[in-house]
Amino acid sequence: MSDSSVIDERSAETSVRQPLLSVRALVKSYPAVDGQALKVLQEVNFDVFKGQVVAIIGESGSGKSTLLHLLGALENPDSGEILFAGEKLLGQQDEQLSRFRNSRIGFVFQFHHLLPEFSALENVMMPALIGGGSPSVARPKAKELLQRVGLEAREAHRPGELSGGEKQRVAIARALMNEPDLILADEPTGNLDEQTADQLHREMIRLSRAMDQTFILVTHNKSFASMADRTFLLEHQTLTELF
Repeated sequence: MSDSSVIDERSAETSVRQPLLSVRALVKSYPAVDGQALKVLQEVNFDVFKGQVVAIIGESGSGKSTLLHLLGALENPDSGEILFAGEKLLGQQDEQLSRFRNSRIGFVFQFHHLLPEFSALENVMMPALIGGGSPSVARPKAKELLQRVGLEAREAHRPGELSGGEKQRVAIARALMNEPDLILADEPTGNLDEQTADQLHREMIRLSRAMDQTFILVTHNKSFASMADRTFLLEHQTLTELF
């Protein structure tokens, strides 16, 4: 087979491959003090494919976190459509969306939100237990995830005994617990020093490659964004891919 034939086959495969996430004409606004609607997002469109690391950058207050909340079904848009593996999210009942978030989305926020009374291992197990999983099944899997993020020696430690970078590593392991299709990370290293943040950035990229895991990352860190497969700029209520 000629090189050109191989290229044509790959191009055809890409063109018919279904996106993991499709966003179409997404609009979001909030009530303002003067009674007028404060528009945050206007006609946002993009696709994300399995295994990609996508970074979203923009100024503070540009709507990056709002967009992530919409993608994770934590909020509803004013209009538009979000398709997850071809399935419409909008219009589903709260119970359906709760199950969807628990099983198919992993969240990592700027603040780790670990439960202080539980160990690192127990915190990582939590999504599986909330989903009705057995502790005997969840425990070895949580141990494996902590090993993946380099914290196998810290599994018995509570959050108060961990450094900031270690807490975020636990939060990442927890987000991976239910083998979600997508990880949404909102400024996951915003509270860390530069060196620790850089280490965690590289760790997230490594995990994506090793596990074929899809990430959408909101960040102010341009160095982190440059490690992603694709980078989008959210500015003036619209999302533009940077090349």
